[in-house]
Amino acid sequence: MTRSYRQLFTIPGARLLSVTAFVARFPIAMLGLGIILLTAASGSYQQAGTTAAAVMLGYAVAAPAAGRLTDRYGHARILLGSAALHGVALATLIALATARAPLGLMLPAAGVAGASRPPAGTLVRSRWVTLLGDTRRNPRGVKLATALSYEAVLDEVIFIAGPVVVTGLAAVVHPAAGLVCCLLMTCGGATALALQRETDPGPQGGPTATEASPATRTALGSPGVVVITVVAVFLGVIIGAFDVIVVARAQTLGSAYLAGPALACLGIASLISGLWYGARTWRARPEALWIRCLAAQFVGALTLLLANRPWSLVLSVFIAGLAIAPLGISGVLLLERNLPGAQLNEGMSIESTAMALGIAGGGWLTGTLVDAAGSYYVLGLPAAAALVALVTAVTCARWIRTPVPDTHRVEEHA
Repeated sequence: MTRSYRQLFTIPGARLLSVTAFVARFPIAMLGLGIILLTAASGSYQQAGTTAAAVMLGYAVAAPAAGRLTDRYGHARILLGSAALHGVALATLIALATARAPLGLMLPAAGVAGASRPPAGTLVRSRWVTLLGDTRRNPRGVKLATALSYEAVLDEVIFIAGPVVVTGLAAVVHPAAGLVCCLLMTCGGATALALQRETDPGPQGGPTATEASPATRTALGSPGVVVITVVAVFLGVIIGAFDVIVVARAQTLGSAYLAGPALACLGIASLISGLWYGARTWRARPEALWIRCLAAQFVGALTLLLANRPWSLVLSVFIAGLAIAPLGISGVLLLERNLPGAQLNEGMSIESTAMALGIAGGGWLTGTLVDAAGSYYVLGLPAAAALVALVTAVTCARWIRTPVPDTHRVEEHA
């Protein structure tokens, strides 16, 4: 397994690409919690939660447009511009929260800070597509799935370590220290990534208004992307439901302290399966692998129905987490096959936005159901969402089988 990942970093520019993108996106798991910690310390929890939600909403609204602009104008311009705007907006938000400013002043700053967050996670994946598709720099034919698996593992590390870092800084240094760290890492990492021209695919142009029909001017003009986006919403519901279900169920079972370790097991399971998935050479077509991963997620989510003891809660969460990283990896590969290079960043941004909206909706729905009926009756929600995602993918499989012709397409990896 390790041989595949060692080969990945023999490619010129690969190591620096991954490090700079890791730094730039590490604050993803810190920003919302950092806002809550600072605002709650100087204001109220209601104001803290509303402000954090405004950041996420700003990002969700702006991400597809940012992806489209990146495809047209290139990575460097978007990264440098968004880093500058994000830095100003986040610094303003920190100052307002520290001064206990009213919510009406904080919300615009929070919205701009979210909307301008550099899309490092999306851009590093599109850079891997370019880097591994160049046979001169990738003479050994390292698979794209290996790079995506590695990035998925880094995402799990980020979501495990990020909350620990921001909480520690807020508790030990200053309530604003976590957000200051977010500002420095996001802006510094994004700037370093923008200046790394060796892996920059450059502007892709894309169809102009006179060259393209209305259906092809956006990534959503591809039926395959629409299917993947719809499925991503339900996958987001699963992830959003996990946090609430684990906390509520652990409390019901009289083991509230188990919530943290159980959620850590979710990340560990995803990390392990991501490493395994990326190290293998798959002969099946990308859409077949994606559907199989959806089926595995459904089966894994069903085990939550057996969480009637503390140990079974931890075990079921671990099993359910095994499909998360492979699903993300196979989904990005499928997007890459269903889009021309000139719409790749937009397509990935749309998919990530759909998942973010699903996460928000899943958390809200689960919390509402727990309050109304108790923790046991929501254990089937992730399985139900996974089933809808699976049925949607199988029913619409014919729309994701035929990739968009593209002479610059990366060779078949799966």
